[in-house]
Amino acid sequence: MAVRTRRRPAVSQVLPWRPAALVLLGLLLILSVILRLTEHRPPKLDENLHPLQELADLAHDAVSLPEGWHREKDPEIPVSEGLLVLVNNQHPYDAETTTELLSVYENKWGYYEVKDWVLSVRPELMDALNRWLKAGYDKNMLMNVNVVAGYRSYETQKELYDNAVATHGADYAAQYISLPGASEHHTGYATDLGIVNFAEGTSEDFTGEGKQAWLAEHAWEYGLILRYPEGKQQLTGIAYESWHYRYVGLPHAQIITERGICLEEYIELLREYPFDGPHLCGNCRGKNYKIYYCPADELILPNSGSYAISGNNVDGYIVTLTGYDAYPNAG
Repeated sequence: MAVRTRRRPAVSQVLPWRPAALVLLGLLLILSVILRLTEHRPPKLDENLHPLQELADLAHDAVSLPEGWHREKDPEIPVSEGLLVLVNNQHPYDAETTTELLSVYENKWGYYEVKDWVLSVRPELMDALNRWLKAGYDKNMLMNVNVVAGYRSYETQKELYDNAVATHGADYAAQYISLPGASEHHTGYATDLGIVNFAEGTSEDFTGEGKQAWLAEHAWEYGLILRYPEGKQQLTGIAYESWHYRYVGLPHAQIITERGICLEEYIELLREYPFDGPHLCGNCRGKNYKIYYCPADELILPNSGSYAISGNNVDGYIVTLTGYDAYPNAG
């Protein structure tokens, strides 16, 4: 009987590198797809914001600024701080945020009096008082000016207001005493002046008249303004006070004084000078300046140079550039 032999089918020869090449090619294809998907993936949105709002914010950030400028993402001060903060019954101020106060008694020069040992003000106002009142002494030998008020806490202002109501009535208090929490004295940038009557041992109001007139006329040179001028009560909420001065610094004190406006009007005026429009320009005591306004969420600053930032305690920032000839053009 014949025996059949079953043949195995021929096995084709497989090159050893081919499987590895196929695997590598597959990996490259997968990687290519991943990279392509990642490239076109939309930016991750903040879960706390509406997607359309965040996309609008991203588009806003992408808008280019003139060369030499940048958006400040983390301002060094809040809108409620700075030399130009507006404080009145509509715009309160937290007295607890005021720091770095100096005792007027311990830091004053020997050209004026001070009410007591505990009266204190901000360092900027302390320096201005010393230079201003010394100049008044040099001009008119006026040495009986008395600093009678500076920083006040909320509790002190409330006690003062309540006493005014009890003594003079609510109408008087409303005209001359700010509500607790709405007083400029909370900032440490405000002061009240008096005139000492050495013969009688009393203190009278500083009127800005007679020998006092030079001090009133030249206060702006030291960064001070008469905060509650005549005819502005409807805006300030406080009747005319010839004794109440506020430190705002230069060039702002010069502009406010020359234009005959109050701080409320000045804050409103500065809104007419946004970063992307004409800036408020001028010269103060030999130094050029530029001033512009920025909304609270859009603070724009130069990359270099000398500038100062102040919140207005309302809705934005005021930026003051000095020596602006070296600054890039903007607005």
